Amino acid sequence: MVVSIFTLAHPDGAQYTPPISPTVQCVLCLTFQFFFIYLLVWACITLREWTGMEWKLLTDTMESAQGTVAFCPMLAILFVGTRMRALQMTNNKGAPQGWAQDGMYLATWSIFLQFIMVLIAGVATGEKAKLDADGNVTWHPTNIYLYYAVQVVRWFAVLALWGGTITVIVSVFTITPETANGRGSIPLVTDGTVPVIGDQLAGPPPGVQGAMPGMEPGGAAGDVMAPVGNGAQTVSDANPVA
Repeated sequence: MVVSIFTLAHPDGAQYTPPISPTVQCVLCLTFQFFFIYLLVWACITLREWTGMEWKLLTDTMESAQGTVAFCPMLAILFVGTRMRALQMTNNKGAPQGWAQDGMYLATWSIFLQFIMVLIAGVATGEKAKLDADGNVTWHPTNIYLYYAVQVVRWFAVLALWGGTITVIVSVFTITPETANGRGSIPLVTDGTVPVIGDQLAGPPPGVQGAMPGMEPGGAAGDVMAPVGNGAQTVSDANPVA
């Protein structure tokens, strides 16, 4: 399924293929983290059963990392639901607000940052990293400066996770057809703007907007909606019966 996302192409050529949306990018990142950790846990257990060798540090580290990806499935569902809401409002042409997409990036990268912290803690201490209820590393290094650095990273990850999640939830309830265009991103953060979608939503519906031959008032085609009596007279005038 992941390969198909990158190999799908427009029937008329790759130049017409739209780029992968920020929502799908975040979901792919969450999916990779989730299955990568569980794959390593399964591999460590399998090697221990087959070889009898104890891969304690790697096994303990990956088991600790399971706590960091506990939110991945629910975040992926939330992101996809937000994207579907934006498409529902715009005839499959829109996207979540730019700041909502930034919230997706924040929540996704916070989980990845927590995973990296688990790896660093395992390598630095040589034992299983300790996590709190939210999957954040709580180890206490002997170096006071390293301890403060860990705490800063930890609290940044907490704020990014919950802040990004709340931002996406708020966008679901506040999105409108006019704002479902991917615009309004936080400065210096990638903006997943949907091209010209705002103009499409603001203008008239697709169709003939100018005069066309045969469609001008008083023409043959323009009398289609005339009263029955007048319409019959028009037809008889246009096609006289011998």
